[in-house]
Amino acid sequence: MKTYIYPLLFTALLFLSACGSKKNELPFSSKIEEGDVCALIHASELQEEILGSQLLNSLPSLRPFLLNIDLSQLLDFKNDSVFVVSDFKRVAAYVEINSSSRVQEQMNMWFKNVVSQQDSIANFAIYNWERENLSIAFNDSCIIFTHKYDINEKVRHFQKQTLRADAWNRILRSKKAEQNILVYLRDTLNPELSIFVYDTLINDELALHFTANSSKELPFLLKNLEQGYKKGDIGVNFHYEAKQANRVDHYLYKAMEKVGLHAEKMQNITTGDYRFLKGGETEIKKEIITTEMDENFNTVEVKQVITEKVKGFILELSGNEKAIQTYLEETGVLSKQAQSYQLMYESNLHLNSQEGLFCISSTKERADYSNTPPFMWFHTPLLNFTIPFIDYTSNQVAFTLFIDGKGELTPPSIAIF
Repeated sequence: MKTYIYPLLFTALLFLSACGSKKNELPFSSKIEEGDVCALIHASELQEEILGSQLLNSLPSLRPFLLNIDLSQLLDFKNDSVFVVSDFKRVAAYVEINSSSRVQEQMNMWFKNVVSQQDSIANFAIYNWERENLSIAFNDSCIIFTHKYDINEKVRHFQKQTLRADAWNRILRSKKAEQNILVYLRDTLNPELSIFVYDTLINDELALHFTANSSKELPFLLKNLEQGYKKGDIGVNFHYEAKQANRVDHYLYKAMEKVGLHAEKMQNITTGDYRFLKGGETEIKKEIITTEMDENFNTVEVKQVITEKVKGFILELSGNEKAIQTYLEETGVLSKQAQSYQLMYESNLHLNSQEGLFCISSTKERADYSNTPPFMWFHTPLLNFTIPFIDYTSNQVAFTLFIDGKGELTPPSIAIF
């Protein structure tokens, strides 16, 4: 009987040893802390997606760079996953690698004269680019990049972390194979919210989908407007109401405080419709007086009406138009000039208000509305950013941000959520 005991014990020891070694091999994602923003990015796949989109139409010089540079090969990534953590002010990125030899080669090539090496922590070599608040730490299995974070703190946390954070569990459970970017945002003001962002290609345009789900009723109301504006370089058309303190309110408060406005006061005198556009050109009629000589060589004044092009500008707020105007004047945001008004840095504006609507624009007459205007657009010389519309329910809001390099604003007519 004893002859069977030793083989059994030996087999049991081998099994326990194998289990113990597997237990120590923690998944890479288990060693990364979570933040207000957590993102999983597949660098090489995203690079191919950008090359296949219209995004490079306005940036042709980037195409050869993206075609010839493979970041995952350059730094010897073990897989194509980049884990990013941020608190909206600072950012850190983590990458699993096969060895540190290629990383060291790149450090010697590009950063030899601009970074300083510090003492290593554990088996990590640490480099700082102090002027830019950038740091890099690496060993034979991992690279950590930071901007404004304390690199030493991030390395220590990476060494100690053994349990995958809830944010990374959510991302890895939700991610689909075709998604090359998946972002999870944690809202400390509204912890019942879960916000996800992911990428896709729609008609050769790179698109980012935003979805916010809430276990409770959303703390705000957000709707599309049936009529509004489409022209200009930047613009919005939406209806917004706050039900309780929320992240949107937080940013509105901060923005208004910078120009001397109190958001609570504005909410009391407005009813939630916002229309704004800036940029492009608008034709206006202008009367000028010139001096000419008549047939008897006497000087006479002649009135002429000329057409002049001015930059487009319109701001509309629904609500008590008189109260809005009075409050803007009291705070100095709006001031009267000789024949026009100035709103902050925008001059030569005209009031076109009517009952229930405060309106100020670069023309003396109100512009005509367009049907189904885009929710938001931002047009630059290189890229266009467009949100055609938002999809809102009591516990979910979703929208698609289209990014293209066509060179002109052409908001897409569809969005897929």
